[in-house]
Amino acid sequence: MLSKNVLQRAAALLKATKALNYQGILKHDPKEVAKLSQALATLNGVMSGGKSVDGDADSFESQPINLNSLDDLSPASVGGEVEVDEKAIALARREQILFNLNEEGFGEREGKVYNSFASMRSISFKQVPHTRGLPPFDVVIAPDFAPVSGLHGVFISGDKIMSVILPSDNPGGNWEVLKTKTYKNEKELLEFVTLIAAGFDLP
Repeated sequence: MLSKNVLQRAAALLKATKALNYQGILKHDPKEVAKLSQALATLNGVMSGGKSVDGDADSFESQPINLNSLDDLSPASVGGEVEVDEKAIALARREQILFNLNEEGFGEREGKVYNSFASMRSISFKQVPHTRGLPPFDVVIAPDFAPVSGLHGVFISGDKIMSVILPSDNPGGNWEVLKTKTYKNEKELLEFVTLIAAGFDLP
């Protein structure tokens, strides 16, 4: 018979896979991608737990699994409900945004802001004086210009694109949001980023 430990892992895997929305995964929905990652992690745990089967490792496939026993396991014994890791969601969302930006040729601008005083006209975002006043975001890219002397970045979250500046004439001041545009899909994301980065008006 399979050990209780293996049955618990198998039950956790069943619970995780039932929670998956495959249409959402195909559409790269960050929450569904995060759930898929957790299901895969659970699967890895089941596979790595093969040696916990009573007897030798070869008996893992030969032993019958009593599916009824899986239903008898309480939620607490298999870790309860599948929890969505917010960090995993943010990472998946960031990776999807970066993928889209790279496809459109913005890859070299990622992680940078425009600096009107720098000879190369851009610096790493890590080198900016501070982040006070910045709204939540996943990715920043350097645009083609700064509307005033100072730093200018295009900040992107899961549903918004923001033009944000840090005026150099007020080093103690906060970042200021100039424009905000909500996008609904990858096409709008790329269209609006292109317009904002070049200084054009948004539709």
